Amino acid sequence: MAWRRICHISVGYKGSKAAFGDPLADALLRKFSGKTLEESIRSQGFDPEFIKRNQATLSQEHIDLIKGYVELHIEQSNKLENDKKDIGIVTSIRGGERFKVKV
Repeated sequence: MAWRRICHISVGYKGSKAAFGDPLADALLRKFSGKTLEESIRSQGFDPEFIKRNQATLSQEHIDLIKGYVELHIEQSNKLENDKKDIGIVTSIRGGERFKVKV
């Protein structure tokens, strides 16, 4: 919940990066609605120390066992509903690119 609630801190793939120990420590200082990511994680009963140390939350043994993954999402448009479908299978995704524009 900590990740979803403050997802607008301009850091993509926070959950995956934390799970595998990828560098993310600087994101802990970023604020959204007046709270840092670290404060939000702690307020929800979780420990951000793994992130500070760039330490995977999964053991290497578990990481080595991963052969693939399935990522489930809630449909964020009315496409399935309009097509009277209960489930959709994604065959491609757009790349994770972000742009900051100042006007």
